[in-house]
Amino acid sequence: EALCHLAPHLPAELMAAVVQEALVIARSIRDEFSRVEALCHLAPHLPTEQKAAVIQEALAIARSIRDESMRM
Repeated sequence: EALCHLAPHLPAELMAAVVQEALVIARSIRDEFSRVEALCHLAPHLPTEQKAAVIQEALAIARSIRDESMRM
């Protein structure tokens, strides 16, 4: 989440690399709820061609969460 907050303040030449690094980190989060949250925070900062895939990934993870209260 910290990298997502930094992203808008980065120079354009660093933005893509930082966003891709954040995506790798988000995908490595073990807790499904936290991973979905990180991917959703990150999605607006991704290149257009990656957004849909990351949102679909987050949706699939959210659907796999067994605790219904955490899926909401």
